[in-house]
This record gives sequence, C-alpha cells and structure tokens, in this order.
Amino acid sequence: MRTARVSRAGLLLLGAVTLAGCAAMNQHECQLGDWHTAGFDDGAKGVPVTRVADYAKACSKYSISPDLSAYRAGYDLGLESYCRDSNGFAVGSRGGAYEGVCPAQLEPQFLNGYRVGHRLFELQSAVRGLESQIAERRYALRETQEQLTAASAAVISDSTPSDQRAALLVKITELAQRHGALEAEISELERTLAVRQEDLGRFRDSVAHNP
Repeated sequence: MRTARVSRAGLLLLGAVTLAGCAAMNQHECQLGDWHTAGFDDGAKGVPVTRVADYAKACSKYSISPDLSAYRAGYDLGLESYCRDSNGFAVGSRGGAYEGVCPAQLEPQFLNGYRVGHRLFELQSAVRGLESQIAERRYALRETQEQLTAASAAVISDSTPSDQRAALLVKITELAQRHGALEAEISELERTLAVRQEDLGRFRDSVAHNP
C-alpha cells in the first residue's frame, strides 16, 4: 500500500544527517570538501542546486571553492532518489513545498505522488481546523454558562441592591443570546466536520488501495 511506502520514504528523509544540512559551512567542512556527498544529500532533499552558491560564499572565507562538477554529479544522483512518486507523496502529505527541482523525465512521477499527498494534507488540515474551532467555541460556551449562572444567582440574591438588578437582567439576556449563538455555531461546525471527516476517510481509503 502507498501508506507503507510513504513511511519508509519519510524515515529516510528524517534520518538523513548530512554535510549539506546547513548552508553556513565551517572551516573543517570546507576543507573536507566532500562535494559529491554534499550534492547528493541536497538532491535527495529536493534542495535547489543554487545551494552550492551558499557553500561557495561560506567557504570563500577560507579561500576554498566548491568542486562544482563533483557537487553537480552528486546532486543529479540525489534527485533520482528525491523525484520518486512515493517521496512526492511524502513531501505533499506533510505540507512541504516543491521547489521545481526534478528534471523533466522524473518530474511527472514526483508530481503524481505530490498532488495526492498534498490533497491528503489539505483534507487533514481542514479537519484539524474545524476541530480547533469547535474546541474554542466549547470553551467560550462554558465561560458564558458560568457567567450566566453567576448573574442569575445574583439577580435572586437578597444581597443584590435593587438598582443593580435591572443591569443584571440586561446582562443575562445578552449572555443567553451569546450562549444560544455559540450552541448554533458548534452544531453547524460539527455538521461540517462530519462531512470533512467522511471526505478524509474516503480519500485515505482510495490512497491505501492505490499503491
């Protein structure tokens, strides 16, 4: 299934600890000069090839220049790893950006996976967003209910001055309206969430059955 393939690709990307992890190379890294590996690692991460210009700038402080041929050779090999359908899906599903680095012969397969992955990311984001909105309104609803309870108790309390009761009654009316509005918003959001969850479930099923 595609989900298993994505898991392996994701672990590969997360586990990569490379020379190209930071464009600001130190003197030792510049002197080491493993430009083929640096290029391969950048290509495998989908980093634009222009990253080598950052290395050149950093290493110029030590009078060292990158081996552009070695870097490019490694970079092209790295792209073969990056520009795969399974990796495109992995990048898209975590909301990653595609920098347009894949060569023409490899880009279609990458974009095939990327579009599917990014659609999954969009659906998941929509569900999370709705869940967050519902949680916020439920919190506001609890606060409103507490205020409504306190105001109602104050109205019937013998210790409340009569001149404050009118203001409390106005406040109770406003709180009751707010309470009702929040309940209506929550109900509408929950209906929308149920639809989005169904959409997400169907899409996940379609992805799982199309390796």
